[in-house]
Amino acid sequence: MQSKEDLQRVDPKSTAAIGYSLAGIGGVTMFFVTINLEVLTLSGLDYLVPTVLLVLGIGTVLYARGLKK
Repeated sequence: MQSKEDLQRVDPKSTAAIGYSLAGIGGVTMFFVTINLEVLTLSGLDYLVPTVLLVLGIGTVLYARGLKK
């Protein structure tokens, strides 16, 4: 049986994987928004979601690296 402390501990590898996934989704989204600028009438706000995903992903990876293993 796992203790309460074991259940509340954050796994650095899983957290880093989530961060890399978020950053990857943000990067791919940024790429597609950028290549479609000439085709669609887009505004600067179209970069908001990809930028947030990139920053959130990078922040999550940095947080995971600071966790105890």
